[in-house]
Amino acid sequence: MLGLTMRHSRAHVWRAFLEATCLGTRAAIEAMVSAGHSAKEITVCGGACQSDTWLQLHADVTGLPVIIGECPDGPLLGCACLAASAAGMFESPAAASTAFFRRARRIEPDPEAVRAYDQVFAAYQTCVTLTREISHTLAGVAGS
Repeated sequence: MLGLTMRHSRAHVWRAFLEATCLGTRAAIEAMVSAGHSAKEITVCGGACQSDTWLQLHADVTGLPVIIGECPDGPLLGCACLAASAAGMFESPAAASTAFFRRARRIEPDPEAVRAYDQVFAAYQTCVTLTREISHTLAGVAGS
């Protein structure tokens, strides 16, 4: 965590952890896009859907809409999709998912926040690059 001072509270630290996770999500999405995949939205379910702040942060940091499904239990829905596909009811798990998933809500990114987080993400990428070697060294020491 960079820039932490005595004027920061536990709330600031907690928000920083949330933002760091969202920045990691964006890095993963950008890596997939660089590999030739597309990303038009993020679909979430389960406990993550309980926090509007968490959902809005993901939308703002990634610049993508966040879709929340009707079914609160994503793993259960995923199992149903796999079972239906394996039973021959659908051509693929993706086809079963399309049939079973129902959108309940859509969280749009705030354009002003997206612009701000674009700058934060650029700094994040620089930090990752500059600390990669020492992070690997520390991981090796911790693992021994």
